[in-house]
Amino acid sequence: MQGTGNFLKILTYFLVGMLCSLTSLGLFAGEQGQAENTSTALGIRIDSLKKVIETAEHDTIKVKALLQWDNLIYIANPELDLELNQRILSLCEINLEKELSDQEKMFFTSRLASSYNNIGIIYDDQSDYPRALDYYFKALKIYEELGNKADYAKASSAKQGMAASYNNIGVIYKNQSDYPRALDYYFKVLKIYEELGNKADYAKASSAKQGMAASYNNIGV
Repeated sequence: MQGTGNFLKILTYFLVGMLCSLTSLGLFAGEQGQAENTSTALGIRIDSLKKVIETAEHDTIKVKALLQWDNLIYIANPELDLELNQRILSLCEINLEKELSDQEKMFFTSRLASSYNNIGIIYDDQSDYPRALDYYFKALKIYEELGNKADYAKASSAKQGMAASYNNIGVIYKNQSDYPRALDYYFKVLKIYEELGNKADYAKASSAKQGMAASYNNIGV
């Protein structure tokens, strides 16, 4: 009887182990299948955007499609991210030399600034700080010009872009151990969010606050 009991225990353990293994394999296969489906859907979406870019008659549509494409790949593919933003820059620069409506001019100008900023981030991630700063300052110049517009909504959006540029510049100076200059830009970030009076935006200034704390710590204050 004791031998039969031991046999049943062993059989039970074996069956439970097999069940766990099969369950694990099923979960793995499910996850793998889900990943493949996601990859397929992404490929289809990108192909669709490529067709839009190739066939669109208006450059505003091309720029919007390029932006959507970039949003899908910028983390996984920095090289393509750079290429797409350069294409956006080119389209914006070409169109800004034409006679445009105020709405069109605002569209291409704001996209030009955001692409300058995006390219700055790419070089920043590569620790190419001189080139990153060059693009950050180009973006900042545009945002500062837009921030002086009489239209409050447009000026408010531009000032948020200014704050992002100031913060990015401050981070680079902090990384270069130029703490006084970094602090100067971090203070500009906080000032903008205080002017906007939007708590949600002010919360985004946490990066600047952390940078300020690190800069003060390195200065010895």
